[in-house]
Amino acid sequence: YLAVSARLHAMETRLLTPEKQERLLEAASEAEARKLLAECGYAESLPLEEALRQRRESLYRELSSAVPEPKLLDLFRLKYDYHNIKAILKAERRGISPESYLLSGGRYDAERLQSAWQQEHTLPVSESARRAAQEAAALLRENDPQGADLRLDTACYAEMTALADEMNSDFLRGYVRQLIDAANLRTAVRAARSGSSEILPRALLDGGSVSPHAIIVAEPAKL
Repeated sequence: YLAVSARLHAMETRLLTPEKQERLLEAASEAEARKLLAECGYAESLPLEEALRQRRESLYRELSSAVPEPKLLDLFRLKYDYHNIKAILKAERRGISPESYLLSGGRYDAERLQSAWQQEHTLPVSESARRAAQEAAALLRENDPQGADLRLDTACYAEMTALADEMNSDFLRGYVRQLIDAANLRTAVRAARSGSSEILPRALLDGGSVSPHAIIVAEPAKL
């Protein structure tokens, strides 16, 4: 524990903190912004997207060598898997390549997922993710992208919750609940601003600290 704790504290010096984010936003030039990112471990000479990709991969490699329980990292990495599944399915529906939308950092190699879907229309992922992908693909064929997103988001947070329960961690359970609350809040605010609150019963996710019903019956002005 002491070794891992000391290592993480050392890595904290490279975090992109709120203060550094403000400096980044106020940078007078791209060169100044890149210099700040380089201080946080991002490659200064690469295009921004590639620098982000390399930094993300490097971070997970470092953590994988230090964390004794791989499932702990899986909980934070699986969001990239579900993002990539969405990108692959939607790109196929639109008849374009998903390569520019794929992200590294997930549990499964993004290019391998793309190749498997193109060749076999199945994905080498967890059973729950594979089932959600098939159902989302069917919804896209029915021209229901919102339903496809919701199906994959539901599966993603369900996997997160299952991992937190498997590790019997109250901290991780609370973390997942907060993620669901944040997603529901974004949905509620968008619905209130657009005046389309009728989508809420379908679009809100279960599993947060605030129930979908409580959000639906809340006055829009209080959201």
